[in-house]
Amino acid sequence: MSFRDRGHGLYRIWAGPKDTLVILYRADTVEVIKERKTEFMRKMNEKGNNSLDEVMEELGSKRKLAFLDSLLVHHIRNPREFTESDIREEVDTFMFEGHDTTAAAIQFSLILIGLDNNVQVKIHEEMDAIFGDDMCRDITTDDLRQMRYLEQCIKEALRLYPSVPYIARENQQDFSIGEHVIPKGSTCVPMIYMLHRDPKVFPNPEVYDPNRFASDGPDVQSRHPYAYVPFSAGPRNCIGQKFALLEEKALLAAILRRYRIRCLIHRDQLVLDIAAILKPHSKIPMSFVIKERKNEIMKKMSKKGNNSLNEVMEELGSKRKLAFLDSLLVHHIRNPREFTENDIREEVDTFMFEGHDTTAGAIQFSLILIGLDDSVQAKIHKEMDGIFGDDMCRDITTDDLRQMRYLEQCIKEALRLYPSVPLIARQNEQDFSIGEHVIPKGSTCMVLFYMLHRDPKVFPNPEVYDPNRFASDGPDVQSRHPYAYVPFSAGPRNCIGQKFALLEEKALLAAILRRYRILCLIHRDQLELDIAAVLKPRSKIPMSFTKRF
Repeated sequence: MSFRDRGHGLYRIWAGPKDTLVILYRADTVEVIKERKTEFMRKMNEKGNNSLDEVMEELGSKRKLAFLDSLLVHHIRNPREFTESDIREEVDTFMFEGHDTTAAAIQFSLILIGLDNNVQVKIHEEMDAIFGDDMCRDITTDDLRQMRYLEQCIKEALRLYPSVPYIARENQQDFSIGEHVIPKGSTCVPMIYMLHRDPKVFPNPEVYDPNRFASDGPDVQSRHPYAYVPFSAGPRNCIGQKFALLEEKALLAAILRRYRIRCLIHRDQLVLDIAAILKPHSKIPMSFVIKERKNEIMKKMSKKGNNSLNEVMEELGSKRKLAFLDSLLVHHIRNPREFTENDIREEVDTFMFEGHDTTAGAIQFSLILIGLDDSVQAKIHKEMDGIFGDDMCRDITTDDLRQMRYLEQCIKEALRLYPSVPLIARQNEQDFSIGEHVIPKGSTCMVLFYMLHRDPKVFPNPEVYDPNRFASDGPDVQSRHPYAYVPFSAGPRNCIGQKFALLEEKALLAAILRRYRILCLIHRDQLELDIAAVLKPRSKIPMSFTKRF
């Protein structure tokens, strides 16, 4: 699998709908604020006059008043001046403004770790000591505290590639640097990127050396507090820096406890875009996992001796069709020059990632349509409850997905109305006739799925969202022409990942709908589309998510 420029992708993979993710979070934010405000008001009612001061004293007696509590106190005192909407904006800023900067820190950490085997070995030793061979259990706060070496690696990555490479500050008063006076009102721009490369503070500054940040190291003890400022410094520093570091450790640990990674370029090939946020100028190819599967096949071959590839193929394929990756590896082992590991990566990339935007589009339109139809949503919730009961935590299994027949109908009907790929182009291999018209060989024909799926002869009342059109025992399904419904194209050039895509869509929608009631906050006739290579709404779609239990 190629892990290319996934700083943002690690978050984006859930949606073209990054918006959907934000909406999900925002619904929880509103609920948290509402619950906390209700608790405040209840305590105030219990205490009578001057109760706000008493509640503040009670909440702050053993600790500093929490961020949200401080905002609520200000809101209760000045509800018109500081509204609940203002509170939400402050909480959103705290939680989400670090998204791109955190993604960049993760991205550069992966690149640097993927370039240094010695560093990666030490990280794996640390991961193994914490998790053993358990690749599944959740990461706890205590686990994160133990990841000291991983934290050093992140800090060193932030030294070399600070997410925010420079900051601007306006002088509040005149000040002097040597013989020079910088007047009040001037804008100063400290270049953090260059500050972190000062050889007096960081010897051999271009070398990636996580030991610079060992807690017991002499460099850390003697270093000026403003020599290393990836989160800025002083009263205007990043208020979310501890939270960001925990996020980065958690996500990198989730990857590195399971994978060996390799960056497929040299560091001197890394070209940067230095803007508000530092990022690579182009995609960075990285290798994950494939080596392990190849090694497994080679070990089996070495045990079997001559003609072993055929025996291994027979063993791997005896009880099942030969897996996609195994087929590629067999071809590579037979013809390593003709079909390289890089070719394997490209094929796996196509299979795994090319469907990203199309799958996200299908999920997005499914959420919109389900959020507009209470009766459809009630049936989905009934199906979810039949499968999961009130267990909101257990993982979704393959058997669960098989039982989600009505949800699958809903997805298929969403893909009928809003196919992720609304049109395709095909070049004719030979002349063919449509009625009296001859379409000559070499012509390019455009097939507009968006209109094909609205043929009233095939789909009565075609603009109506009706998942029952796809009920497996329905007469429409049995009599429908196989090319009347083609959201994944059809024939020999159809989408090879359509079953995988449908499983992804069911799994993610089930994860949402087993927990939430959703409401789309616009009417369907307000939905404007961008019809391009991938169909998508022209603007953000507001949605409300409410916990069911």
